[in-house]
Amino acid sequence: MPRPLQLRDAGGRFAGELRALIRGVTKQSLEDDVAALSAEAAYHSLLAFFPFLLFVAASLGYLSGIIDTDGAVDAIVGQVEGTAPDDASSTLEDLLNDLIDDRRPELLIFGALFAIWSGSNAVRTLIKGINRIQGVKDPTKAVGRRVLAFAFLALFFAVLLATQLVVHGSTI
Repeated sequence: MPRPLQLRDAGGRFAGELRALIRGVTKQSLEDDVAALSAEAAYHSLLAFFPFLLFVAASLGYLSGIIDTDGAVDAIVGQVEGTAPDDASSTLEDLLNDLIDDRRPELLIFGALFAIWSGSNAVRTLIKGINRIQGVKDPTKAVGRRVLAFAFLALFFAVLLATQLVVHGSTI
């Protein structure tokens, strides 16, 4: 394990310790396979993102009595208009309005289940990476790891929802 970087001496000793630190971090990253774990976590996170958006869009139809869905659609389309072509923005607006008007429970359920499953895979990857980096052998069985991942994912969404309510609570 590399020694901590000390800034006492100027000159060659500092450069030598900095090189040793960089070599140590690089060696440990390669041993722990950090790049592969990062790619795996990014894949599962991205895989969970679109079903989550489907779930949010489908749930707007059921929340139309509580929140201003027209304002939500306008806000979403407004974010897309700056980066996407006009046809994409109008298609997205039509799609969102259809989802809100039709109230499609199968899309709501599919989006929620697939987002939860993929999101829990991302959390499991993060747990696996932290355990590998710390050199800890995970004694938990597969079912226990899945339950733990679901619990962390639920905690993440609870914090996300609470944050949104604090930030945007007066406009909802």
